[in-house]
Amino acid sequence: MEQESRIEPKPFAIKDCALIALATGRRAQNLRELGMHLQQVSSASIYYHFWGGLLRPRFDDPEYLNDFASWARHALHDKVLAERLAIIDPTEFADLEELRRELLDVIEDRV
Repeated sequence: MEQESRIEPKPFAIKDCALIALATGRRAQNLRELGMHLQQVSSASIYYHFWGGLLRPRFDDPEYLNDFASWARHALHDKVLAERLAIIDPTEFADLEELRRELLDVIEDRV
């Protein structure tokens, strides 16, 4: 009789997801500078500032789901702009360039 081949189960493992931040060296002091930087940064930077906030634990700003909204609230003290940026849902855009255009439109409207 042929011996049954048994496949050993793999041990249970918990997997984690992390986005690695790479500093671009860009800093915005006001809304115009943010708009200028948004036109030039890689789409990976926009991705990080939208999705990275969802993956990092946050206790200070649970209502602002992306870094742009949080920055507008705390650096500019502009609650209206922060709320407009916070409601942008990145899943509603076909790609990151479309998301970039939406960010720039919101910023331009506020300027």
